[in-house]
Amino acid sequence: YILGMASLGGATAYLAFLLFVPTFLVQERGLSLATAGLISAVFPAAGLVSNVLAGVLSDRVGRRKVFIWPAGLVLPPLYFLAVSPIPVALLIAVVFGVGFFAWLPFPPINSIAYELPGVRPAEIAVGQALMQAVSGIGILCGPVIVGQIAAAAGSLRPGMIVIGMFPVLFALTCLSLPETGPKAHARR
Repeated sequence: YILGMASLGGATAYLAFLLFVPTFLVQERGLSLATAGLISAVFPAAGLVSNVLAGVLSDRVGRRKVFIWPAGLVLPPLYFLAVSPIPVALLIAVVFGVGFFAWLPFPPINSIAYELPGVRPAEIAVGQALMQAVSGIGILCGPVIVGQIAAAAGSLRPGMIVIGMFPVLFALTCLSLPETGPKAHARR
């Protein structure tokens, strides 16, 4: 449940934001569709870089949690900046930061269940399935939340700001997670 809640926070914000940001940039920022498309493409590109680095760095550092909780503190301000009236060049850098930190926690989150002492493979499989189910609920609800707030407010920005707060669950859930990286195993 704890890993699912962490995933829910990050996945809900990322996907809802990714779905609405092109429309927001065109309708509310007045950018061209080509520019909005370019900016939107930076999210997954940064995520790819982050995913490649996260596992390697997590193993080198020997810790998992240090790659999860900081994202919960960094992402809400980055999401807020991404819907602020900043220059396009700065917006691209902010969006890269969002994509990078949105994906950074997932390799360590997905490895924690495999590293818990005394957990059998069948329990890991059920835990991973539960984690995906909880995360999936957020992915389904996120766009609805943004859409409902946007309909009430007359702008996508308030809904995107609200959904941008969800990654704080990365930080909150880490309070309950044990450290499972190589350094924790060596200490045991």
